[in-house]
Amino acid sequence: VWHLCGDICTKLFSLMKDQHTDKGAGLRQLVTQDLDTEWAEFVQFYLRVGGDWAECNHADSREEGVLLQYSNDGGISWGLIAEMYFTDFTKPRFVHYELPLASKTPCTRFRWWQPLHSGEGYDQWAIDDVIILKCGIMSSGNHLFFSEDGLRMLVTVDLDLSNARFVQFFLRLGCGKAPPDPRSRPVLLQFSTDGSLSWELLQEFHFSNSSNQGRLVALEVPLRARGPATRLRWWQPSETGHFPSPWVIDQVTPGPEALARHPGRHLRAV
Repeated sequence: VWHLCGDICTKLFSLMKDQHTDKGAGLRQLVTQDLDTEWAEFVQFYLRVGGDWAECNHADSREEGVLLQYSNDGGISWGLIAEMYFTDFTKPRFVHYELPLASKTPCTRFRWWQPLHSGEGYDQWAIDDVIILKCGIMSSGNHLFFSEDGLRMLVTVDLDLSNARFVQFFLRLGCGKAPPDPRSRPVLLQFSTDGSLSWELLQEFHFSNSSNQGRLVALEVPLRARGPATRLRWWQPSETGHFPSPWVIDQVTPGPEALARHPGRHLRAV
């Protein structure tokens, strides 16, 4: 799948075991083969620029950052998806980007490219866990749709998140073309490490004029939530049990390496 332009090193960075690292003196880029991306919606990965010790020198200018680009003509020309600014990635960081419409073709390649560096042993960078996937369309019958009054809550079983680094899902707050009711209370994503005795907030999701479009959400799992028995829940609180607007959730994925402690269903809706 990959065309590698640079050196691979497995000890320079401690991202994960199978990362690609560019540290040499020549061209530094990682390029995919041509892919059919008509079905794809997003790309995500981990990136680090520089390191924590003398052998890993930090970049010191904008040109020494990394660009994510796409090409529909075999690499003759490239369009920009994102610029990973060098000061934002001195530690391993998980990022995801929605693919622009122009990159969704039967023959698209992607590249991660460092335009400028100071030579071998300087301005190194590493990338890992590249994933290009399709977003859930929330129409297959597998999503969970909350439209009735009463308790609105989705809770996982205990999950082993010891090695998990992110949780992602598709969320749509409100349905139809009309914007949702602004009186709607936000949906809370929480976690518990004590069997639901207590819950800690991870993120709030508010109803807005654009929240009914549906979007991919990817959040890093905080260290305090990475344990052998962690539960996640999506909960919309209400004092009266009445809700002005519905919401829908689909394709909940903790990962990488998130394992359910019990077989069978990993989510339960209430």
